[in-house]
Amino acid sequence: PGAGKTRVLTCRIVQLLEETDESERILAVTFTKKASGEMSSRLETLLKKKDAVNVNEPEEVELAEDDEIVQEEVGKRSSAAMNRVTLGTFHSICAKILRWHGKEL
Repeated sequence: PGAGKTRVLTCRIVQLLEETDESERILAVTFTKKASGEMSSRLETLLKKKDAVNVNEPEEVELAEDDEIVQEEVGKRSSAAMNRVTLGTFHSICAKILRWHGKEL
């Protein structure tokens, strides 16, 4: 078992999403694609679980420690809150910044 770094970071991101204004965004940067995929998957799971609790539905989603990573980025965002999170590796984040603002540089 790991030290719990990903769990701590994902819980903190969820907490920041709850505490901040909807116009604010969060940038989460990782070193590897695997870590990025794991964090994205866990964030999706936590937000789905939180949404289910908020509408008084039974909790159906559990956060497993050994979830398999299928892809680096999640195609569909399950929550409006997840749209406020930009998550990726150093390389992918820098590539996004260059695509967005490359002409200005």
